[in-house]
Amino acid sequence: DIVCQTCVASGLRDGGVRFFLTAGPGNYGFTPAGCEPAFYCTVLESSKSEDIKGIGEATVPQSEVPMKPTLLATLKSNNYLLNCLLAMSAQERGGCYGINIRDDGTVAEGCVANCAIITKDKVFITPPFDGILAGTTVRKAMELAKKHLVGEAKVLHEIRQETMRKEQLFTAQEVMMLSGDLGVSPVTTLDGQRVGNGEVGPVARELKRLIWEDAYDGTEEHIQLSYP
Repeated sequence: DIVCQTCVASGLRDGGVRFFLTAGPGNYGFTPAGCEPAFYCTVLESSKSEDIKGIGEATVPQSEVPMKPTLLATLKSNNYLLNCLLAMSAQERGGCYGINIRDDGTVAEGCVANCAIITKDKVFITPPFDGILAGTTVRKAMELAKKHLVGEAKVLHEIRQETMRKEQLFTAQEVMMLSGDLGVSPVTTLDGQRVGNGEVGPVARELKRLIWEDAYDGTEEHIQLSYP
C-alpha cells in the first residue's frame, strides 16, 4: 500500500520506484540495537528508452574483485562495495558494468546485471543462479523468449541455464547484460574484441521489445493505480 500510495502521490504515470527497508536511524554501533526501523520509498521519472545501443564491456577476474559470499550474492541489499569495485575495474578496462570471471574460468555476473549469450547455434545461455543473483529481468527474459522466440524459423532454437566459460563469451554471436535498470544492454565489444558482427543482434532487439511491451501492456504482475 505504501508503494502504491507513493506512486499516486508523485503524480507520475511513467517512472521507476525504488524502496529500501532499513534498520533506520539510531546509534553508530555495529548492530541495529537502538535504531528505529524505517521504510523508504521514492518514485523517479523514467529515463528508459525504447532505443537500443551496443556497449563495450570488460571481463574482470575474481582475483581482482572477489565474488560475494552466497548469502549476500543471492539477496538484494545496500551492500554494494564489491558491485562498485567491479564496475570501476571494468571501466578502467574500457567496459561499463563488468563481467566477473571466477578463478575456475566460469562466468558469474555483472555488477548490477546478469549475463547471457546467444551461440552460433541460436541457443540462449545464462549461468545458473549459483552464488549470483537470480535477477528478475533475466528470468522474465527467459520466460518471454521461451514463449515468443523459440521455434522453427525463429531467432532461437533453445534456452539453457548452465555453467558458462569465459571462452564462450568470445565465440558467441551475441552477448548481453540484463537487469531492471539496464533492461537489455547488448555487448558489441568485449575486452576490445568485436562480439559477433559488432552490431546489436536480433535476439537482443527482440528481447528489448518484448520486455518493454510486457512492462507497459502485460497484466500478470500489474497493479492498477487510481490517480485523482
